[in-house]
Amino acid sequence: MDVAGPKALKRYFNDTLYRNSFFLLMNRVLVVLTGFVFWMVATHLYSVNDVGLAVAFVSSSQLIGSFALFGFDTSIIRFFKSYDRSKIFNTSFILVAVFSVIVGVVYIAGVKYFSPDLSILQQPLYAVIFLLFTMALSVAAVTAQAFIAMRDAKYSFIQNLLLTLRIPLLLPLLFLGSLGILSATFIAYLVAYLIVFYFLGKFIQFRPEIDVGFLKLSYKFSFGNYISNMLYAATFSIIPIMVLNILGSASAGLYYMGYTVGNFALQIPLALSISLFVEGVYGENLRKSVKKIGVLTIGALVATIVFFNFFGRFILSLFGKDYVAAFDLLMLISVSGLLYAVYVIFTILLNMKMRVNYIIVLNVFLFILVDALSYFFLIRYGITGVGYAFIIAYGILDIFILYLAKKWEWL
Repeated sequence: MDVAGPKALKRYFNDTLYRNSFFLLMNRVLVVLTGFVFWMVATHLYSVNDVGLAVAFVSSSQLIGSFALFGFDTSIIRFFKSYDRSKIFNTSFILVAVFSVIVGVVYIAGVKYFSPDLSILQQPLYAVIFLLFTMALSVAAVTAQAFIAMRDAKYSFIQNLLLTLRIPLLLPLLFLGSLGILSATFIAYLVAYLIVFYFLGKFIQFRPEIDVGFLKLSYKFSFGNYISNMLYAATFSIIPIMVLNILGSASAGLYYMGYTVGNFALQIPLALSISLFVEGVYGENLRKSVKKIGVLTIGALVATIVFFNFFGRFILSLFGKDYVAAFDLLMLISVSGLLYAVYVIFTILLNMKMRVNYIIVLNVFLFILVDALSYFFLIRYGITGVGYAFIIAYGILDIFILYLAKKWEWL
């Protein structure tokens, strides 16, 4: 038994799907844990105002980054095997970096109109650090996706592991206030890139050029995924505003913590499905890969649901005893992950088949179902109603997905 165990583990790790799935899942765990520790340390070292400003800066940078990616993150995986990987990486890296700066400059120029509290960004020092931070954050997705596309997600994990350097850097940069929080993360990105680019250099030739051929090949696919990603993001960005307007700020805080913890379960199918995407692009047996990912996803989700059932209240209590009231929401969101997994795996199959228009249709339905049901159930059941909305919305969507799969003879 002792001999069979290591041999079995070695056999699984030699399978690129299982190996990449492991590192992708560990990536999600690492990001969640280090993010929690980073902000916990920041709240103990920095003033409430500095932390508040930094959170707003980071949220703004993440929003800008989502616009700047323009779907290149998905196109990298889809075309890395069939096109010149160096041209794909160089083109994606340069354009995402340029787009992030352009959108960032526009954001800074108009910030006093739509967010006066962040007008400090128009001061030269703040503007420069904000733009550098935004660019570093945006291109991180490009480097991570390149490693995943090469079926070597361990380097993506190493990249995120190096970013934990931002936590100890919070202390020496304390004198900078809110800029210290941003600068700590930016310096960590620089260190990570020095090492990451060393590894990338083994597989990619760096050249400062944009390949028009890749853009012609991928622009429809990239733009379609960009639109679908924006719809998806909008779906879940509206709910906190609805909670605030319907139930008030106290309930909004409870919802945010319950959703944040429960959302970890939804990250499981997202992480594992990326491995399925890569294997499909490399021509592996799709039906076999789907079965493997399906079993892995269900196993990981069930384990997570059981874990939250026993320890969810304790985790929520770490934010304050009042947040335990969000336990039911946390559990419902976790359970909805089982239905959500069907949607995630199906969208991956659509991307492999280049049927991006159907992903947009699905995300339009998702937007309408989740937000309409959330509004209705918030009035009736409070924040727990959002959990009911998730389960019903994903259930309805899964019925439509099964209809399409049967129609196209995918089952």
